[in-house]
Amino acid sequence: MSNTSMTTGADGIVPISNPNGTFHIWALNEVYQGPTSPGLNRYVPNVSDRVIDLDTNDWYKITVVDPTTFVPTLLLITNAIPVDNFTDNDILLGVGPGTPSDTYRVYIDKSVLPYTLCVDARLQVAGSAADSCILYTGSQTDNSAVAVSAIYDQSGNLLGQNIPLELVAMANGNNIAVKTVTVCHTNANLLDGEIITAVIYSATGNVVSKRQLLVENTAFIRSTDTSIKYITSISLESPFLSQSDNTLIQYPINVPLNGLMLTGVVTYSDGSQIRMPVDGTKFRIDGFAGYIATQIGQKFKLVLKYNLSPGEIVYGATNIDGQSTKYFMTANYKATTLKASGAFSVKLYAYPVWIDNLNGYRLEWYMYTLDRALVYNVTPYVHYNLNSQQLQPVNYGAQQTLSVYINMQDIDATFTNYKNVQTINVTLVAPATVRSTNWTIGFTPGQNPPFGVNNFAASTMTSTNALPPVVTWQVNIASGSITLDDWLNRMYYATLPLTDSTTEAGPPVPNMFSLSINGADVEFPISAWNTTITVPGAVPDTSTLLVKFFKRLPQNDLQLSCSALPVYQM
Repeated sequence: MSNTSMTTGADGIVPISNPNGTFHIWALNEVYQGPTSPGLNRYVPNVSDRVIDLDTNDWYKITVVDPTTFVPTLLLITNAIPVDNFTDNDILLGVGPGTPSDTYRVYIDKSVLPYTLCVDARLQVAGSAADSCILYTGSQTDNSAVAVSAIYDQSGNLLGQNIPLELVAMANGNNIAVKTVTVCHTNANLLDGEIITAVIYSATGNVVSKRQLLVENTAFIRSTDTSIKYITSISLESPFLSQSDNTLIQYPINVPLNGLMLTGVVTYSDGSQIRMPVDGTKFRIDGFAGYIATQIGQKFKLVLKYNLSPGEIVYGATNIDGQSTKYFMTANYKATTLKASGAFSVKLYAYPVWIDNLNGYRLEWYMYTLDRALVYNVTPYVHYNLNSQQLQPVNYGAQQTLSVYINMQDIDATFTNYKNVQTINVTLVAPATVRSTNWTIGFTPGQNPPFGVNNFAASTMTSTNALPPVVTWQVNIASGSITLDDWLNRMYYATLPLTDSTTEAGPPVPNMFSLSINGADVEFPISAWNTTITVPGAVPDTSTLLVKFFKRLPQNDLQLSCSALPVYQM
């Protein structure tokens, strides 16, 4: 640009000469644009001069200057001055001289997690030094590059970000140096049309080649699914899992399978968990069906299987019979047999207790174990199973099958968190005011005869003429039996006491019994079975008298069983 000469006009305007056809560059706030222009806008440019708006970086060209008003006409020039700050939008996508890298694609499948990435098979790298590839977003020139490729093993563990290269199959079968990128995975949410860079490395970590790739989504997934958590693992919970090996179930021989309290746990990528019973619906465990325990310490393999729900996502799921909508995942477990434990051989006894004619009966529940150490009143801890009917207290004459369970740890903290399930048959024959068989109990399916037929306790209340009168109660529990054997069969053996079949031919024979009077146990030798006994408390009509059988040894008492009798006051 040449030197200029300025003259001041009448209005303070400064016209500029432009010798030799050169042009000036003005700031927009210097150019005169009429009488209302701010004080700085006092220069009149010439045609072809350039003007820049310093606030917006827009450029203008002067095309006309009015000879009367001196107001110039400005024509906007876009991108008049090139800049060296390039973005992804500045890249020209097309095929030109040299390697047509911009036509390569990387295909992402977001229907599984982690997402699957497949680099365009046309991208081939020549050279024996090429060993692996890493895919990056961002720019390596400004250190904003982020590696997005990933390799996992079959268990879903991350192995690294370097994708192995494999040799390309040639028509003549002779290839020692031309390679392509194998399938990998990513957790990055790459968008259609996004540009990523494939950097090829040698085995020593040197860069061998670079290629640019365009992302293309090949599997559609609903927008509401993009944030769905995925399953990372499944596992078992059970009170019988080993403390040192959480894949080992320690299985006492006398515990039924449903007593193992197996619970399946699904763990998700966000750390949340859900728990479901191992009942064959969502969770199933295979390996118990064909197993028969024959020796202590024997081990066998188990497989925990979880059926995925529609929409659940997991890496490495197995397809069911080739059906694309049915998938499952598995986890390996094992079990070992232990000797029978008395704490896990449990028996529940339920006996009706009369309330009144309107409310009928309720049940009192008692628990014995094969350890034979204690007797437990477990009435508050008995729960009905979901598929069981509950006691109908005035439904007379019909057999009611009740399925119940207790959690042993609810009864005593020293017990294992063990769930015992039991089914009994209760028949309410008649109200307690009727002098005949009032109810019967079947402790096992098909028990014949059931416990309770023609059983009763006869009570008598006497008082003296003294003031105040002295009241005494007497009770007889023979129930019409003539011999001790007959009485034991009706009162004791009919309750089906617990027996250790590995060491006992049958239930131990009791030598003692006790009567529960007002919450206290009064003990008697078995020889008192048919005597009239004076008891320290009331035994009123229509009540229920509990009889506990035990065997007294020099060192301790073995608690064997209990029975209950409806009371008839004579």
